[in-house]
Amino acid sequence: MKTSIHICAAKYGAEKHNRREKEMKHVHSEYSHLNKCWEAEDFKSVADEIRKAKERYSSHHFCRKAKLDKNGKQLTMPAYDKRTGNPIVDPRTGLQKVIPEWELDLSKPKKMPKNSEPIREGVAVITETTTMEQMKTLAHQIE
Repeated sequence: MKTSIHICAAKYGAEKHNRREKEMKHVHSEYSHLNKCWEAEDFKSVADEIRKAKERYSSHHFCRKAKLDKNGKQLTMPAYDKRTGNPIVDPRTGLQKVIPEWELDLSKPKKMPKNSEPIREGVAVITETTTMEQMKTLAHQIE
């Protein structure tokens, strides 16, 4: 049997759906008593996890600004290949390329992009023999 896991962005209030705390038309209620649920110990809600992700993002990402010399001219530095560490040379001129020097502006933390998906959830197809331990192992592997 071929199957897959569909993973997408978690939406606010998803935990009510996952815990079966609200009525859903697509659920076979005659099997609801067989449902099992597991969440990480520190999980409160999707909204709380998204808030924490935004805080982590803004505490690690800052706006950049160009470094200027005392005359107001932008400072530059030689460009190097990230993989090899060799200088990058312009094939037409034969001169080493230069790139602007930047510094982090710690007074301006970046906001997380609106289209980011910091919290994701998935639906896995299981059989009657699938155990909760197997699902926990799967969750840790995906993490």
